[in-house]
Amino acid sequence: MSSTDSAKIRTPFFRLLALWRRRYLPILIWGGAVVLAVVLVQEQRVYVDAPGIMDFQTALVSPLMDGTVQSLAVDILDEVEAGQVVAMMDDTLIRSELMVAEAELNRVRALLEAESERYTQTQHLEQASVQNDLRRFVLNEEEARLDHLDRVIEHETDKVTLERLGIRMKRDEALRDQLLLDDAAYDEIRLRYEALKTKIDKDTRAIALAEKNIATAAKRRESQESLETDATETDALLRALQADIAAQEARVGAVQVQRSSLALVAPVSGQVAAITRRPGESLLAGEPVLTITGAGGNRVLAYVDERTSRRFNVGDTVELHARTHPSAVVKGTIIKVGAHIESFPPRLLLSTAMPQYGYAVLVGDLPENVFRPGEALDLRLRAVAR
Repeated sequence: MSSTDSAKIRTPFFRLLALWRRRYLPILIWGGAVVLAVVLVQEQRVYVDAPGIMDFQTALVSPLMDGTVQSLAVDILDEVEAGQVVAMMDDTLIRSELMVAEAELNRVRALLEAESERYTQTQHLEQASVQNDLRRFVLNEEEARLDHLDRVIEHETDKVTLERLGIRMKRDEALRDQLLLDDAAYDEIRLRYEALKTKIDKDTRAIALAEKNIATAAKRRESQESLETDATETDALLRALQADIAAQEARVGAVQVQRSSLALVAPVSGQVAAITRRPGESLLAGEPVLTITGAGGNRVLAYVDERTSRRFNVGDTVELHARTHPSAVVKGTIIKVGAHIESFPPRLLLSTAMPQYGYAVLVGDLPENVFRPGEALDLRLRAVAR
């Protein structure tokens, strides 16, 4: 064999490149793809779908005492404001209590006037003394208390009438707007309401003046008591009158509390969802007359299946859309996550025959006035895979 035959033949570069591309490049590409896939799987975001309900309030309007519904100021599906009078309980018992208090007050007043007259007659016969002056000041104080109590009873009676007229005026106003009542009839009840309201305002100032008179009379009596050296007490009749007046004051105070509870007011703003009692129907204390539903705290309460509930935390982003318009997406933030597993509400179950369990999730930071209270929503919770 010649030397030329034993010399190595050099492979052209383009052939070496082609060989490298066929043998090693696919291995490198597949290896890189595997590494990239592993990294993406570890860092990918997964989506957890969950049903939810827009938060809303449900308030029951109930009386504090047993009684009978006298009138309703609202109808089903009416919009109401917090603090608005929605119903009135029957005021017959309150009026009876006020009449009894007025009769007792007149009895005590007659005794006090008789004692004042007797004192005036005996004062001319007896020599003036510190005890006589004290007796006169005590009589003046009790007369001031009687005058105040008389004004308070009349004031409370007028308030009961005013609340009744207010309900009737609103009802007549609605009838007038529907052309079912003429303006003259409506104006009559409106003028009665306004006149009584003006009287109540004046009586309020008169009651405040009567309270000042009581304070003045009490100061005079106390200053006179300080002059006595033997601390002589008033006689038994005066003490009995004072006890009667104190008892009537306590009775009127109790009637004031009862009167204030006759008007049932809406605890929240919202819509009348149900009326369970009509005028003339009796009910016990705490039983609802009507139900009001209102907006909640602009939050969504969602329920996530227990198998995927650990894939997200407080602060994760939430995408929400209503079932009525699923294309509109609203973003929120998870603000609370339940600590225990519970069953889904029946409304959110795919099938009532298949119960579901999971964690409750509270979502907030939502735009205002996008969803209706109580509306069912579909949520997509974005969370890092673990």
